Order: sequence, then structure tokens, then C-alpha cells
Amino acid sequence: MLRTDSLISTTALAAVTLVAGVLRAQDPQPNLPEGSITDFMRPAVVNSTDGELWASQARWKAQFAPDGVVFVPTLGPLAPRSLPVRFRLAEILHGERSVLPPTKNPRSVQPTLDGNTVRYVHDTDVVETYEVIEDGIEQSFVFPTRLPGQGDLVVRLSLDTELTAEVGHYDDGLTLHRDGEPLVGIGRVVGIDARGRRCAGELRWDGSQLELVLPAAFVDTARYPLVLDPLIGPLGRHGNGAILSDVAYDVTWDLYLVVWQHTVSASDRDVYGQRVRQNGTTVGTRVNIENGVEDMYAAKVANVNLRDMFYAVMEFDSHDPNDGKQIIGRAVTAASGSSLRQFLLHAGNLVPSRGPLTEGIQPDVCGDRTLADDACMVVFADPYNGIQSREISIDVNGDPTIVRSRQLTGFTAARRPRTCNSGGDARRLFVVWEEAPSYIAARALSLDSTFLSSVALIAGNSSATLPVGEPVVDGNGENFLCVYRRQEPGNSSSTGIWTIDLRVPSSPGAVWAFTRQAELEDTPNQREESPAVTFVQNGANPSRRFFGVSWGEVFPGRGDVVAVLTNARGEACGPIDTLKPFCANGGFASTYTGGRNDDDRAMAAMWDGPFAFTQGWEAFGPGGPIVDLGGGCGQGGTLTANGPMALGNPDWGLRLTGANNGGSTISVLAIDVSLAPGAPILACNTCRALLPTFTVDIPIANGGTFVPIAVICDPNALGTTLRSQFWTLTPSAPPTCYWGSVAFSNILETTHGR
Repeated sequence: MLRTDSLISTTALAAVTLVAGVLRAQDPQPNLPEGSITDFMRPAVVNSTDGELWASQARWKAQFAPDGVVFVPTLGPLAPRSLPVRFRLAEILHGERSVLPPTKNPRSVQPTLDGNTVRYVHDTDVVETYEVIEDGIEQSFVFPTRLPGQGDLVVRLSLDTELTAEVGHYDDGLTLHRDGEPLVGIGRVVGIDARGRRCAGELRWDGSQLELVLPAAFVDTARYPLVLDPLIGPLGRHGNGAILSDVAYDVTWDLYLVVWQHTVSASDRDVYGQRVRQNGTTVGTRVNIENGVEDMYAAKVANVNLRDMFYAVMEFDSHDPNDGKQIIGRAVTAASGSSLRQFLLHAGNLVPSRGPLTEGIQPDVCGDRTLADDACMVVFADPYNGIQSREISIDVNGDPTIVRSRQLTGFTAARRPRTCNSGGDARRLFVVWEEAPSYIAARALSLDSTFLSSVALIAGNSSATLPVGEPVVDGNGENFLCVYRRQEPGNSSSTGIWTIDLRVPSSPGAVWAFTRQAELEDTPNQREESPAVTFVQNGANPSRRFFGVSWGEVFPGRGDVVAVLTNARGEACGPIDTLKPFCANGGFASTYTGGRNDDDRAMAAMWDGPFAFTQGWEAFGPGGPIVDLGGGCGQGGTLTANGPMALGNPDWGLRLTGANNGGSTISVLAIDVSLAPGAPILACNTCRALLPTFTVDIPIANGGTFVPIAVICDPNALGTTLRSQFWTLTPSAPPTCYWGSVAFSNILETTHGR
């Protein structure tokens, strides 16, 4: 019988479990909610942003302005520019009579929004409406009362577009082309009167004006109101514009905001958002964060808990060679999804005579999970001045104020800065960036812009033989994990995912150090890229520090987005979960980062072709099963487990109660570790004795004890079975089958779970 000299330690039992687990246990199924993947761009939505009415869908968008309607088909990133079609009402005729006379200037009528319908009330006799549907905008002209005159009803529209069509009359609709490619369709004209009678009309196109015509025989006998109704919609199969997604969480409303970039063309990119629950169900309609004729992209988002608001930042390119790129921010309310005032965080200048050269690119934003302040931190790269930060204060109206600006490094080749989802309770964060061409650098600061460390090079090498890049970071204000991509030795097309744990120095001038730097994923001949990381916490126990890490895996002919749980040192603790196949990785945010303390949920944001997605994820599952195999005898007491033996259970262990130890202060804990149930057990009458892998002496008192056992962080240990039983010396107890002075507790079987 193998005995130890003293009480079993947490480390000892953890090591035994690891030894068995390395033999390769069965992996449990990923703990992923069902039905949580959604195509956010499919519904057609219209709402007001900055006083402008915009409708959008994956394949098109449209602006409803006082002087007309602009319809823009989605062409995708390969198209150098967008090709809009502007519709303006020019004139309405009934026979020879003018119902709405022509004007020298475009008509100006303020549109109104009612649900998904936009209305222009031109006068008491003419109402122009647009119903926003998935296939486009259904244009209608409503005539409430009988029109003066007799003859054909002609609605004349001026069209301004680069698209073309042959001049002529069309009964079945008009198709507008670009170099023979159909892009926008104007459907056939239909008239409907108050009795439900329908009549087909025609379209007449002269190259600049389009006439919607209903014949006199129908118009002059119709019962009013009378409706004239064509559909305007996209014809191309473009729409592959979703890219570069991110996500943040708000605790008050228990929801996430996912944001993404939608590419209409290479010079026309929009930013949208959607509020979602953990299971992927949408809340409200899609949010127009930035969509118009401006070029907005590379959006990132964080949460400001005190304001119950999200703050999104993005890069803006006016395509003006004098201005350069700029950084724009906008708050979005968690309660309603309303987009608040746009704010310029950094203006670009590329003209030396106007002042110092500057641009803002590749922004990121860190929120504040506490209720101590309304701050967030925006970081970005300036190709002329290095990595910059802006401390932002968000008021109750969502209006930001730039409190403080800092320069994190003046190295102009530094690029792609990334920061934490939040500053944790300590309100401290790291910023990491690519120190081109061969290093990753980091610097710690607080949410009030105080530098907590100098710049440190944390990964890479001067020879650049193994290039590194795409760093991301998150933490709880005390512990941080940086995740990055590194090229594999001997294969320029193969990359792996690496981690390095970060610690804030004791003083800004102290020597910067880390605990562990290692490869997290190293599948040979495979490209891992675009990592994301989020801090997760087991309930309210701050000592249980874990991270969710996701990345994209690219195989020949396919791709996946995957996620894994790691401990604070970046070591994998669970199996790799496949979040979404054929997809590209985006952001990752946990409920902790938005202010929650009582669960361990997270949300991954992804994109694939025309679609933006989310996938709910939980760090810790229900844990492995616990089975009481019975067999106790001789007043050996009852053995129970303190909850499941699972990652995230900070106080797991074995508890013995009700044993008759006959005054003895020592018991023996028998342990068996294996990959499957079925360890040898000796049976005699009602007694059952475990044949153990090893035994350990355990002090007991008052017939019981508690033995804490660490749940180790190793995905190979998942599924490992641990059986345990107490053997207690009981001279005064009735004899057992084996030794007259030994009593046995029941045998407990537990499985290492997640």
C-alpha cells in the first residue's frame, strides 16, 4: 500500500489526473447553444440616422431624401465604386391635364417614416410611397380622389445614373445594365382601384426620363383611391460584403451588439449593428451605425456600463487626397438600438501647408465595465506619428468628449493596435500592436490615460525569420493574455496561434516580465489566423481567471472558426469548439467584459461572404457525471463530491461524513484513475472495496473530512474517470469481510468535465 507522509495536496491529485488524461480521454461535445447563427443582413430595414432615412438589405440600400430617392445595388469589393440610381418625380399628367406640374428644380418634400413605409405627400391629390421589402423598394403613387382630365395617367420620373437601358416601351419591366450586366430592375406597372380591379400598364424610357403609364380605359373608369405600383430592386447576385465583425455586451439589458462592415463597393462601405441575445435571437431591427455615401469600415465596439451604451469606432475615408483617413465614433443605446450623434475623434491632414501630417487608421476601443466612470479608450495607428490613444467620456445623451490624448509610441511603422474589451474592475488595460516587420509590442495604461509601463517588445525576433502579427489582448485589469499569429518554421504558408500572459509592472519603470509564451494551436500545414480573445470568469470568484480564444482555421478547400478555453497562462483547458464552418473570425466578448459577474457566457462575432453571424459560447459546461456506486459497510461513512469535477468549479473536492473512526485521526483515501468506468472492485456481502491506483493518508476528525482537489487545465484530461473511497480504522465497529478493523465508505465515481 502506497502512502504519503502528509495530507494530500491539490497539486498531487491534479498531477495524477493529468497523467491519466494525457493518455487521451474522450472529448465532450462543445457546450454551444442551438440555433444561434443568424443572417443579420437578410431582413430589409429602414430607419433614421443623423436625420436621414436609409433602407438597407444585403443586396441593396436606398436613401429617401427630400429631393428624391437613391437606390444603390450592392456590387461587392471588386467594384471600384457604387452605381446608384437617383429617382426624382418630375411631372404627373392625366391626359392633357397636369396633375403635378413640372418644375425647374427638383421637388423638395420631407419624407415621413411609418414602420417600413416611407411617404412623400406632394399635395392632397398625390402621395408617393415606398414599402421597404427584402426584394427592394415597392414604389407606389396613391391618388386619393378622381383626377381632373381624361386619358392615360403618366407619372414621369427623372433618372440620374451611369447604368443604361435601350430606349423604348416595356410591358414587363425595365432592366438597367452595366456593360451588359443587369444590376437594377424596375418592375412592371400595375394599377389597382378601390374595387380591387387590376390593370397592367407600361414603362417608357427615353434615356433620361422614365414614364409609368396606366391606360385611359382603366383610369377613367376606376373607383378611387387609385394606386400605381412598380417594384425597384437589385438584379445582380452580388451582396458578398460582410467583413470585419466585432461584438460587445451590456449587462443591464443582457444583450450583445454585433457590428460589421458591409461592402457595397470598394469605395462605399457601411457599418451596421444588431442587438442579439445569447442564443442568437435578434432584439429589435438592424442598426444603421454608418451607412450613406461616405466610406466607413474597420468597425470595433465596446460597452460603457454606466451609460448602458455601446461605443463604436471606425475608419472613415472621404477619398479626398488632402484629408487622409479619419477616426469616427458613434454611441448606440443598448435599450433601443438608437444610433446617436456621430463624432470625429481624429481628423486627417495630408497637406503640409495646413499643418502636421496625420491620419487615423485601424482603430479599436476599450470600454468600462464598472460604474465608476463613463470612460472608454480609443486607440489607432497614425502612419506619420505612431500609435495614439483618445480617452473618451460619454454623457447621458451619448455625446463624447475627448478628455485626454496620448502617444503610446512614436514609431511610425507601428500598426494595427488592439486593446482590451474592458479595463476590468481595476480599470487598467494593455494595448498591443505590430512593430513592423518582426515584433509585437505592448504598453499598459489605465482608463484615465496614466501610463503604467513603458513600451515592451513581447514577441518576434530581429531576423524576422518567423514573422508574427495580428495581436489581440484582453484581461480583467490584473491578468492579461495576448494572442497572436506566428509563421511556422519551414513553411511560409503555415501559421500557428501563440499566447503570452502579461502582467502590469509594479511601477512604470519596473522591468517588464511575463510567465509563459507558447504555441496554443500547432496543426501542421494549416493556416491559423485572425485570433480574438475575451476574459471570462467563473461566477463572482475572481481567482478563477480564464480566457476564451477564437481564431480562423484554413484548410485546403475549407475553413472553420474555432474557440478554446485557456487558463491565465494561455494553456488550453478544454477541447477546440467549432463555432462555424466556412467562416472568418471576428470579435469575441464575454458577459464579464460588459459588467456581469455571475456567469461565464460569451459571444463570438464572425463573417462569411455576404453574411455576419454570432455564435453563443460558454466557458464552463455542467461538468462530468457523478455516480454513487455504493458498497459502504462497517460504519465507513458517506462520501460525496462538492459539485461536479469540472473546469470552473474553484472549490471542487471530496467530503466524508458520518464515519465511525473509533478515535483514530487517520483514514486512507483510495483513488483509482482511468479512462473509462470499470475499475476492479472486490465485493463481499454488502461491502465493496476499490482496488486503487494509489492511496493517501488523510487526517479526519468527528467522523469526516474534506479533501480539496484541483481540476486541472488540460483538454486531454476531459473525460477521465476518478473513483474514490475512504478506508477507516474502526476497532469498535463490526468486522468487515476483509479486515476486521476497517470500514469502507461508498465508492464515488466522477468524470472530469467542462
